[in-house]
Amino acid sequence: MPASTLKSMALSLLDLIYPPVCAGCGKEQTHAEERVCPDCLHHFRIFPSPYCGRCGAPVASAEESQPGKPCRNCPAGPVYFDRAHSLYSYEDERVKRVIHALKFHYQTGLAPLLARLMEHGYAVFFSGGRFDWVVPVPLHKSRRREREFNQSTLISQALVEKKNIPLREDIVIRVRPTIPQASLSPGRRARNLVGAFAVPRPAEVRDRRVLVVDDVMTTGATVNEVCAVLRQAGAEYIAVLTLSRALLHTE
Repeated sequence: MPASTLKSMALSLLDLIYPPVCAGCGKEQTHAEERVCPDCLHHFRIFPSPYCGRCGAPVASAEESQPGKPCRNCPAGPVYFDRAHSLYSYEDERVKRVIHALKFHYQTGLAPLLARLMEHGYAVFFSGGRFDWVVPVPLHKSRRREREFNQSTLISQALVEKKNIPLREDIVIRVRPTIPQASLSPGRRARNLVGAFAVPRPAEVRDRRVLVVDDVMTTGATVNEVCAVLRQAGAEYIAVLTLSRALLHTE
């Protein structure tokens, strides 16, 4: 039996023996289905405007939000998406803990809540928009086999169910494993991802409008590389929506 399945079973058993706790702060919860307490949810505040017109990071003034003008947190080099937004600050420890609980501690019971938050973020940033597909940032098959789920797929579910946007995990695939981005310097992240993604059927992507979804955006190297192969395949419009954003520069 895979290790992730054993861990999920163990967590379910612990819920029966011990009172469940909030994934954000560790506070004891009254009901097992309350994975995140109201106080922690209060910390999940969407970045206020204005936003960088190039990468979607929050900026200090409207002057800095001019389209095409790079901000301090923009990806290095060209960007291959038309628009990008992130909901919450990854610097908020409660936000980070909840994402880690899903991603690294197999607490998939958090996924419906995070999916609803993503749906709300979509309504804030892309209300009235039209997309042919939601494309989650893919994991390599070896990482997917180890984890047994793709967190980007899980947090996309409400967009699929409530906004009726088809989810397509087959549009972009990860063709080679990469070193975890978190372990690399900003300068090495983009190089680490060169050639990591591919579009198996480019003709299917031509003239499509695509929303790329991921859990965390830091330098933007990962989503940018996914968007690069979509752009090369002829996608008409590419947007990015991530649950959180780790800002490298805040001054």
